[in-house]
Amino acid sequence: MLDTVKVTFDNGDVIITDFNAKVSREEMAKYYMGNWFNLGVEADDMHKAVKVEFDF
Repeated sequence: MLDTVKVTFDNGDVIITDFNAKVSREEMAKYYMGNWFNLGVEADDMHKAVKVEFDF
């Protein structure tokens, strides 16, 4: 079974992705919230996750 998370980054970009429901929502929020991720394709483009939503 899968659950879905919506993550908003400091530049306004949003990703929606599925994750294994065996991982708690709390664990998934900790994984994203406040951490930096490379959103770049051809060059590095680092951004911080600023919002995590599950029921959207």
